Amino acid sequence: MKICGIKKFDSIYEEHYEKVFVAALGYMRDRYLAEEIFQETFLELYMRIDTVHSETAENWLLTVVKHKSINMLKYVATRQEQIGYFETDPDEIPSDSYGNIQRIEEQRDCNNLSRKIFDELYQENVTWYKAIVRVYCFGRSQREVAGEMGMNMGRFHSMLFRARGWIKRRYGKQYSELLDLDK
Repeated sequence: MKICGIKKFDSIYEEHYEKVFVAALGYMRDRYLAEEIFQETFLELYMRIDTVHSETAENWLLTVVKHKSINMLKYVATRQEQIGYFETDPDEIPSDSYGNIQRIEEQRDCNNLSRKIFDELYQENVTWYKAIVRVYCFGRSQREVAGEMGMNMGRFHSMLFRARGWIKRRYGKQYSELLDLDK
């Protein structure tokens, strides 16, 4: 049975909205910019719904997120340079751009670790993944998410505790090393 139009969009959205937001957040590292990328991505899907196949929708969406994020990062960097140009004394501008390159590389490493954590968390336990994303990425209340997932608060807190523990055991060292690089 072929799903058309709005039903197809709704189906794709429901299946992939969390991964799309996590990907946008991983690239942007800013909740508001990630929300903008998220909205633009699903607007693009809505406009092209007849050309996107349900089977390949996840790859299509993540590719769109990547390209929109890259464009947004370029735009933000350009705007910051323009603003900085007018606010900075020319004698204070560094002679090389090593610092910028280093920050970009550190940001890339952090984004890669975030994606790796979320991908492996999803593989480890989809329920943990959904709870972590909804509470810590989307900023929804634990009570609301627990209700959606059909859990009482004690069980939900226990599950979050186990999920965070799994993440810390598995990635705590890498995360700490990345933080040390930022100093």
